[in-house]
Amino acid sequence: MAAIVTSLACPDVDSRCHERGNSSTLALGGKHKTSSRRLRESFSPGGTGNFEVESDSEDSNDGLSVDVSTAPPDDLCWYHKTMWVLYNTMAPIALLITFLRTLAMGFGTSFEWTNHLNPLTDILHHFCNGGIVLVDIFVSATPTRLLHFAHPLAYSFIYNMFLIIYWVSGGWGITGERWVYPVVDYSDEHWRPSVIFVLIGLFVVVPVFHLLVFGLYKLRCALVRCVLGTAADGAERTRLLSE
Repeated sequence: MAAIVTSLACPDVDSRCHERGNSSTLALGGKHKTSSRRLRESFSPGGTGNFEVESDSEDSNDGLSVDVSTAPPDDLCWYHKTMWVLYNTMAPIALLITFLRTLAMGFGTSFEWTNHLNPLTDILHHFCNGGIVLVDIFVSATPTRLLHFAHPLAYSFIYNMFLIIYWVSGGWGITGERWVYPVVDYSDEHWRPSVIFVLIGLFVVVPVFHLLVFGLYKLRCALVRCVLGTAADGAERTRLLSE
């Protein structure tokens, strides 16, 4: 059985059929008998493997056949997938918010609405989140996939739909104006630049920041390999619907 356990633990099993010699001790009827066994194993990739154990001993007739599935399991539960989607959504958006707020500080005359924010609220909402995301990228083992840019893209689309509904419903910003952000003003004279800004943000800026997160993730993997000499991406076989 030790040979069976060893072969199950090996991740790189190709289609093959070979024999191994294995000496084992059998306990039959309270007596210990030693016999020489041959283990034949055959695999088909992604299918099921069939183990057969044959004994050369005349005193034992214990042929063993075990069917084992070699298909890699989807080891992600629903809450793992939920966490992964939230991470994919949060990481690029948080870095984007920090970037835009830093940009607003550089153009204070054009973004006077930021002066109405409480300083502590401003720091917590626009700077701490970006710093926390950077730390999380480098200390967690959560992988990043390029095709998962659909998650922050979907979130950004829903958020902009909310801004439109809020504006149509007569909502007001913190400055008392008919917009939440001055660059997203759908009034008669400003709606065209706002639409262009939103489209560029959705289809250019958000994917670029997701690519930035992917680059930081690859940097983390490279650092782990250089420092520890081991692979950092332990989740290469994990799958998500959009992967």
